[in-house]
Amino acid sequence: MPASTASPALPPVPPGRRPSPGRSRVPGHYGQPFCVALIDLDRPHGLANGVIQDVAQAWEAELRQSDLLARVAEGRFAALLIGCLANEARIAIDRMRSTTPQRHPSAAGIACWNGAEPSETLVKRAEQALVRAKRAGGGTVVLQPAQTRLDRSSEPRGSRASPAPRSP
Repeated sequence: MPASTASPALPPVPPGRRPSPGRSRVPGHYGQPFCVALIDLDRPHGLANGVIQDVAQAWEAELRQSDLLARVAEGRFAALLIGCLANEARIAIDRMRSTTPQRHPSAAGIACWNGAEPSETLVKRAEQALVRAKRAGGGTVVLQPAQTRLDRSSEPRGSRASPAPRSP
């Protein structure tokens, strides 16, 4: 692509809480539940990078030390909420979104890990929830329920995780 038509590089989320070198932040390492949230700012194309960075700073300030926020596209962020169950994740995302500078509207999709699904499936469920939230409009948050049994058709080839144990 010619340099004149290339989109500008996304500025990073301002430096915040970072793991110590050699220390894992992988939730499964700690055996805790976790949720993934995808949050889209409405109409990000008209926002200056400074505004998007202000949003990132405000949102990161609302997250706990164990959580992680990353900018994954122009107006899209991903949050990893460690040690959260579904309702706790929704409360955290609602609290985070309430601090958005200039009350810029956003939509969010949340999916919580079922204990067995691969990360690709979890992110896909969060994306599906985000699509539903955006269709609903008005700054909606949609929580995608955890699958109780893995749908093997959505797994990458060669990945065969065991389903989560069932409660008696």
